[in-house]
Amino acid sequence: MSSLQEQLLKAGLVDEKKAKQAEREKQKRSKQARKSSGKSGGGKADPVKAAVNKRKAEQAERDRKLAEQRKQAREQKEIAAQVKQL
Repeated sequence: MSSLQEQLLKAGLVDEKKAKQAEREKQKRSKQARKSSGKSGGGKADPVKAAVNKRKAEQAERDRKLAEQRKQAREQKEIAAQVKQL
């Protein structure tokens, strides 16, 4: 903890819970700042990260198509079952 936080705790102006919450928020903001600055880091694209992102996008597209096919097959089965009941 920073010395200001310690002073506020000793003075009774802030409780331990609030101090820890402030520290977590500070760390979260710094992490987000590092993350966002890393994405726009001078235009140098990491080829490994680019390949991984491409692979993830392709996998997501395949998964989406497969889910759509399964949905259509399920709907066809439901229609067939309804027709059979008639």
